[in-house]
Amino acid sequence: MRSKVSKNCKGLTLVELIAAAAILSIIMLTLGVVLVDSNKGFQHMYSKVHAGVITDGIVAQKIFDSIARKSISSSTQVDEDGTWIRMTYFQNDQSQIPDRYALFYLDDSDLRLDTIDIESEEVLSTQTVCSDVASCSFIFNGNTAQMSLELDDGQDNKIITSAAFMHN
Repeated sequence: MRSKVSKNCKGLTLVELIAAAAILSIIMLTLGVVLVDSNKGFQHMYSKVHAGVITDGIVAQKIFDSIARKSISSSTQVDEDGTWIRMTYFQNDQSQIPDRYALFYLDDSDLRLDTIDIESEEVLSTQTVCSDVASCSFIFNGNTAQMSLELDDGQDNKIITSAAFMHN
């Protein structure tokens, strides 16, 4: 006696499963390649933005601006050649009289900042603000202090100009 073959079988045949797996594999492989390329591009741009002269320039600009805005314009001194600037500033917001000097100067290819106590003339700290400085100049005009830096690390070159309005 013959058995009846059911025509209402639910499910997939082996050929359909293999075809679906092949299509899914192709899609996943393509997606993987796109993600890897995107990650490489992101890493490249991140390293360019967060490394080297760009970051150094931003840090130097922020430090200079911060000190210049706390400084008194009447006692600011700049070298004739513009190679250094000395600003008298308030250490904190509660100070009634200026109590520090900030001396920005170029030392070989480093921009340095000396913090000096006004009363004792003692150097309290020396800080390297940024490295790879190709050129640096300072200008003082009225109530505005300006710093121009050219940074070059051999791969990237960046010019940073910062100006800050000082106290009277």
